[in-house]
Amino acid sequence: NDGDGNFLVAGESGTFVVTVDLYEYTVTVEAPPAPPEAIYIIGDLNSWSLTTAIELSSIGYYKFEGTITIASNQIFRFFLTPAWEAQQYGWSDFTTIDSNLEMVGDGDDNIRFVGADGNYKITADLQNKTIQLTAL
Repeated sequence: NDGDGNFLVAGESGTFVVTVDLYEYTVTVEAPPAPPEAIYIIGDLNSWSLTTAIELSSIGYYKFEGTITIASNQIFRFFLTPAWEAQQYGWSDFTTIDSNLEMVGDGDDNIRFVGADGNYKITADLQNKTIQLTAL
């Protein structure tokens, strides 16, 4: 304490979750949960089947990549696990979205593919809120 009223971090550098409770006058510092090793695409691409969800593998901190075969006008969204009750990521969870994708506006926050039918590499970055497609 150097008398200025600020907190001093005495541990290792890194990313932490800081919780401030203004009613209890407490501050809690915890390591964030580990990012998932994969996320999943469920949609028209796999007939909305949980058992054939398309896995995107982790390639960095909350960044995932995989290949898909998709046709124009097919819709989908991302799931943390292949389960309906899992955390889901749809159109509104991203800010920079490939021009081959558009908002469906169906109440489920689905994403519509509007590009040419084919095979694509898809990269979803949940931290930076981006989706990128590259034709293969």
